Amino acid sequence: MRRLPVQIVLFGLSLALASRSDARIFPDSPFSTKAAGTTGVSFLKLPSGARAQALATAMMAGADDSEAIFWNPAGLARMEAAGSPELSFSLNSMLESAYAANTAYALPLSGGRGVLGVSLVYFSQSEIKGFDTRGDSASSFTPNDLALSTVYAKKIGPVGIGAGLKLIRSDIGDEAGSTFALDLGVQAERVTDIGQGALDL
Repeated sequence: MRRLPVQIVLFGLSLALASRSDARIFPDSPFSTKAAGTTGVSFLKLPSGARAQALATAMMAGADDSEAIFWNPAGLARMEAAGSPELSFSLNSMLESAYAANTAYALPLSGGRGVLGVSLVYFSQSEIKGFDTRGDSASSFTPNDLALSTVYAKKIGPVGIGAGLKLIRSDIGDEAGSTFALDLGVQAERVTDIGQGALDL
């Protein structure tokens, strides 16, 4: 049985340790100057899919279907063997007429050439009454956000790798902004023979 080099395992562990442990949806003081720049594209942190919500969003290693686009793009590589396309859709109705919807489609390519996937995440709130700088009533607006992703994943031996390009857009009243993001993911099967331990990804 072929084993992964120690360097790959150490690299994965360093990535996990380098991630911010204090990441959260809302900052400590959301209405103060401390909150500037801390809540951009927070709608992407909302869980997607019933399975992920049932597992308390512990989906990085377990993602193996079209919803892997939202959690770990490398999970799409697990669909390569089955060869069947998959379409998923979920809608979360939230407080005060806010809702989040997402859909994903994954297509395994013939001849073991990997898996292609696309997804759309949309978040919207109910109408908000606007006010000007003097506190006078202004026109109402409905803020919304969306993210469109394209992903490719491939299985190489026991390791699945995936990468995706994401277009993100936010509209609030008369203002709108767009940006791009890159998603990278890796999944590996049985890095060690220890058993069901922490190193078995």
